Amino acid sequence: MQIDAVAMMTGREIREADFEGLTWSLYQQGKQITGAQYLLSLAMLQIAGRAVGQFHEHYDAWLAPTLGAPPIAIGTIDIEERDVTKAFGPIIDYVPFTPLQNATGQPAISLPLHWSADGLPVGVMFTAKLGDEATLLRLAGQLELARPWKDKRPAIWD
Repeated sequence: MQIDAVAMMTGREIREADFEGLTWSLYQQGKQITGAQYLLSLAMLQIAGRAVGQFHEHYDAWLAPTLGAPPIAIGTIDIEERDVTKAFGPIIDYVPFTPLQNATGQPAISLPLHWSADGLPVGVMFTAKLGDEATLLRLAGQLELARPWKDKRPAIWD
C-alpha cells in the first residue's frame, strides 16, 4: 500500500484528516484485501494484458471514444464520498475505455477529432501495442494534417 510505504519512509503518522474521503475509503478497503486476493487480481491484470497484446499482433491500433459521455457537471464526482461504490458510480460510465490501458500499460493517445454541438472537443482514443508510441505519434500527425485542431477553441475559451 503506497500510503503505508510513504508513511514508513517519512516517519509520518497516517491521519484520516490528510486525505480526501474517497482516498481514505479506498485505503481502508484495500487493507481488507488478502494476499491471495491481491495475487489473483495481479494475475487477472496479466491475463488482460496478454489478451490486448494478442489483439495488437493483428492490428496496429484500437479505436475507442475517450469518454463515454459529454463532459459531466462539476460536482458529479464527490471526492469526499466515503461509499466507494457510490463515488465510482458516475465514473464507471463516464470513463469506460481508458482503464484498460491504465491497467495494461498500453500506450494510448486521445485526439480531438470531433466537436460537439456546444463546441467542445470530443476525444477519440487510439491504443497501440506495448512500446509502440511511435505509431500513435505518426497517426496523430497524419490526422492533424487531415483535420487540423490546433486553432479550434470552445466558445467558453473566449
